[in-house]
Amino acid sequence: MTPIIIPVGKSLGPVLNEKYGIDHYELLIGDEIELLDEPSWAVWNIAHSETATQGELKFDRERLTKRVLSDVDKMDRYKVQQTVDRLTSLHALVEFDPDGAGIETVLRQHIMVPSGVSYGSSPDDSDLFRIGDASGDWLDLDGWERAVWSGSYRDRSMWHACEQLAEYSDGGSALNVAEAILPAMAMVNAMFLGHWEPAK
Repeated sequence: MTPIIIPVGKSLGPVLNEKYGIDHYELLIGDEIELLDEPSWAVWNIAHSETATQGELKFDRERLTKRVLSDVDKMDRYKVQQTVDRLTSLHALVEFDPDGAGIETVLRQHIMVPSGVSYGSSPDDSDLFRIGDASGDWLDLDGWERAVWSGSYRDRSMWHACEQLAEYSDGGSALNVAEAILPAMAMVNAMFLGHWEPAK
C-alpha cells in the first residue's frame, strides 16, 4: 500500500516577538516543545485536512504536497518535500504503510490523547458513541474506537490497547482490532478531537 501521513503532537500556537509579529510556532510532541517556522506550521496544519481521505487511509505525501501547493503561497514542490522531511525527522509527521506490519509498528510507537467531549450514545445509532467539540464538529465511534480514543494514553501504546481489546473479543486478534480502529484514529486526529503522541 502507499504510505500515508498522520500529524503528531499538539499545537501550542504562535509566539510573538517584541513587535507583536509572529516569531515562531510551538508544537508539543511528547515531552518536547518544537519550534516551527511558518512553512512548517502550515504543512503540519494542512496535514490535518481532508478528514474523509484520512479515514480512508489515503492521505499520502503526494496528496499533502498538492494541498500545500494549493493553499500556501511561496512554496514550491521542492520546499514542500523538504518541509515534510523535516517534520518527519522531528516526529511531527509519521509516514507509514497502513498494512499489517506497518499498523503494528506505528501503533506501538504512539498513544491517542483525547481532547474532544464524549456525548454518550449516538442519537442515530445506540451502538455508537458521539464525540465532539465546541465548534459543533462531531464523530461517531464504535466501542473499540471509543476505548482506544479515551484510554490508550493510560496504556503503553495504542497497540497495547488493541491487545487488551482483543483479549475480550470473540477470536479476534490485536491486528484485527488495530485494522478496525485505525481509520477512526486518523479521523479523530484530523478533527482535533484527540491527537497522536509518541509512546513512552
